[in-house]
This record gives sequence, structure tokens and C-alpha cells, in this order.
Amino acid sequence: MPIYDYQCRNCGAEFEALRNIKDEDHDLECPYCHEKDCERRISLTASDFLADGKCGPSRGPMRFG
Repeated sequence: MPIYDYQCRNCGAEFEALRNIKDEDHDLECPYCHEKDCERRISLTASDFLADGKCGPSRGPMRFG
């Protein structure tokens, strides 16, 4: 199962969730405010990095945690 990045539309918190590819996102709950209005975000993958370890030109700074 892949890990997806999400952002809560209510409180703005960013979090990750281990979800089956077939799972719908409407039942996902924010772990901070417990609202169910969360948006799946695009995640960086290994192919998004250049050989020197930096993000590609259209990417912002890397976030961890």
C-alpha cells in the first residue's frame, strides 16, 4: 500500500496516510482536528530528484516529518 500526503482544508495540517490504491478519500479524517475535508497532495518520489540530490527546477524545498 502506498503512503499519500494530505492537507486538511479545515485546519491546514499536513499529514501522511497509508492507503490502499482503491480507497476513496471521503472517509479520511484529519488526525489533528478530526474533520473529513482532506485533500490528497502530490508527493515527491525518487524520480523527482536530480543526480546531485536536489529537487527539480519546478519543485520547492524538501519537507520531512
